Amino acid sequence: MEISNLIAEIQHFTPELASSYCIVNVAIMKLDEIQNMGYDEFALRSKINMPLHLYRYYPNTITKDKETGKEVNYSTQALENNTVFLQTPTAYDDVYDSDINIDYAEYEHLRLIEYCKRCGIEVDNKRSTQEIGDIFVKTLWKYYTVTRKSILKKLTSLTSMI
Repeated sequence: MEISNLIAEIQHFTPELASSYCIVNVAIMKLDEIQNMGYDEFALRSKINMPLHLYRYYPNTITKDKETGKEVNYSTQALENNTVFLQTPTAYDDVYDSDINIDYAEYEHLRLIEYCKRCGIEVDNKRSTQEIGDIFVKTLWKYYTVTRKSILKKLTSLTSMI
């Protein structure tokens, strides 16, 4: 059974199960588990089952290129040039293919907690985003004024995960 069919079956028969789990590189994982793990652990787990090859299906059709207006067969072009055609999200046939819903307030809160954790700053997760941000900035400033060293090296590794 293909993974998409499995997902459809799970969603059909047990909606609450489907809303509690997700699939990351063919590995079934609990949403709670994913939400509680840090960036490093998620990156490691998502790479464990990463496929070695990527296959792309192209229908053998001729379409009009929106930029040039010329007719093109992307299947033939991909085979001849060993390339992959990526269309814009606006050209997808499913409006939810590129639908991204992010709760930015929660994201900001969780990022600050992660930054504090990586810099060794203890914070209570129940504090407001503003309070955590204030603690983070004050601690960085105190570190700088005491040591006269920039903590930018540590922060550089943090910004790579944004």
